[in-house]
Amino acid sequence: MPVTITNGRTITRAVPHQSRLRVVLDDGTERLVDHALLATGYRVDVRRYRSWIRVWRARFGWCLASPGTQT
Repeated sequence: MPVTITNGRTITRAVPHQSRLRVVLDDGTERLVDHALLATGYRVDVRRYRSWIRVWRARFGWCLASPGTQT
């Protein structure tokens, strides 16, 4: 299953849509998403969130990490 990651955009609107989320970005594009991870500028080591890692590995076959961390 392909995963789209969008960097450098701001969400201007987010509206629940059935079991998903419809987001409008600052460039006017829209996305219908299952998950939205919004970055605040803080470095987050997602390895600390063990339950998320199991779900993401099972669903996508890989592990997320912030820049500068090693998985």
